[in-house]
Amino acid sequence: MLAPRTIHPSRIATTGRLVTARSFRSSSPLGLQQQQQQLPLCHQLSMSMSSPPKTLSRQGQQLWANAPFALITDTGIDSRPDFPRDHYAYELARMMAHIHNTLLRALNASYNQCLSISPDTPETQDFLIFNQCLYSMVKSHHDMEEESLFPAIGKVSGNPDVMAVNVQEHKRFETELQNFQAYIHDTDPKAYSGTQMKSLLESLGPLLREHLHHEIATLLDLHTVDSEALKGVFGMAQRGSSSDGSHDFFKDIPFALTCEDITLLLDGKPTPPFPGNLVRQLLKWTVGWRYSGVWRFAPSDFLGNPRPLLSPNPSNS
Repeated sequence: MLAPRTIHPSRIATTGRLVTARSFRSSSPLGLQQQQQQLPLCHQLSMSMSSPPKTLSRQGQQLWANAPFALITDTGIDSRPDFPRDHYAYELARMMAHIHNTLLRALNASYNQCLSISPDTPETQDFLIFNQCLYSMVKSHHDMEEESLFPAIGKVSGNPDVMAVNVQEHKRFETELQNFQAYIHDTDPKAYSGTQMKSLLESLGPLLREHLHHEIATLLDLHTVDSEALKGVFGMAQRGSSSDGSHDFFKDIPFALTCEDITLLLDGKPTPPFPGNLVRQLLKWTVGWRYSGVWRFAPSDFLGNPRPLLSPNPSNS
């Protein structure tokens, strides 16, 4: 069974305004209290925690989601002194690196916790759903690129194959991604195997990491394209990626918010929170509650602040 597309991360702010506007009454203090009273007790307890307690691992060291699949900390622009810093290609590269880091942090969170999950427990289904969200975000992101963004860039650049290397890299790990998708969607929680999950992630992870890093340089190469035209095609691709109506806001939005790291420096500069803290808090209450158990495995809280992983693998794994 194929998972539905997720909403693209760059559309979270717009979607957040839509969701919170529709849910404003239920998001008021009285509305939230009434809504929370209708939730199961386990959900009420989960929602009352701003973040899970810190867990120690590796002989007292806290385990975070920055390894083994390395995050992107620079776009490579400092090695290109002739690059026009005000060209939209740089902003596009930074935005894409931020999205890619969200994926890499989710991948690391899954890899570093998969062996701690026992079969047929309340946590098993939640962990499988967390990985379903990871798959859906990767698939949605690459579909947006191949169906909308890359063809549009090809038109404005005058070279239809300008982004072909990235499509080729997508195909390079297609089998590994499909194997991962089949396991996380078809496995009964009673039959879950942390060892098998780890093996799947070890097959997929290095190829995905390599691609997510490589793509940033190809975006910087677009500085030869008209800056405003490039900005226009990315905006068009954003709108197209969230217009098919198949998104699950209760999964897509919390997953994106709790897997990004707003403190991570890129080219020595922070990325401003997107959306802001107020919207994030409202989204936590309006769409975060339904799968509240899933976000325990996320590497950040709803504000995008990184936190130690809650269920790290055994230290001898």
